[in-house]
Amino acid sequence: MVQGNLQTDSSTIMREAVLAGLGIAVCPVWLFGALLNSDSLRLVLKDYQPVPLPIHAVYRRGRFIPAKVRCWIDYLTQAFKLNPWVADCEGNQLVGRSV
Repeated sequence: MVQGNLQTDSSTIMREAVLAGLGIAVCPVWLFGALLNSDSLRLVLKDYQPVPLPIHAVYRRGRFIPAKVRCWIDYLTQAFKLNPWVADCEGNQLVGRSV
């Protein structure tokens, strides 16, 4: 296990710390996008796969789903399917569920 002085739950801070050369991070590849294809960053532990974290769209149960909610769910579903940085991740899925 890698340990260090910086601990954060902010993806922005994690990204900035890595870009500043402060160390390594376990994070989604889409956080760095095209930078992984440049010489500025290097992917280490490529075979390591953390436990997948699903994304759920939760909305109120009923016959009527507001158009903006349906549109947002549809947009996210397509964005995650079409984004090569997310599509490369095993187990990526977006699930809509009413409660």
